[in-house]
Amino acid sequence: MENLWSKVVDSLKGRITPQNFDIWIKPIHFLSMDGENVEL
Repeated sequence: MENLWSKVVDSLKGRITPQNFDIWIKPIHFLSMDGENVEL
């Protein structure tokens, strides 16, 4: 799952401005997955 999150982050990096990426996406990190629940 961590690999999937990295791919999502890389995809978003190319779709939004660097400033928005740094503010909204960069601080989010994958923590865990329990069944259907993902903790970011």
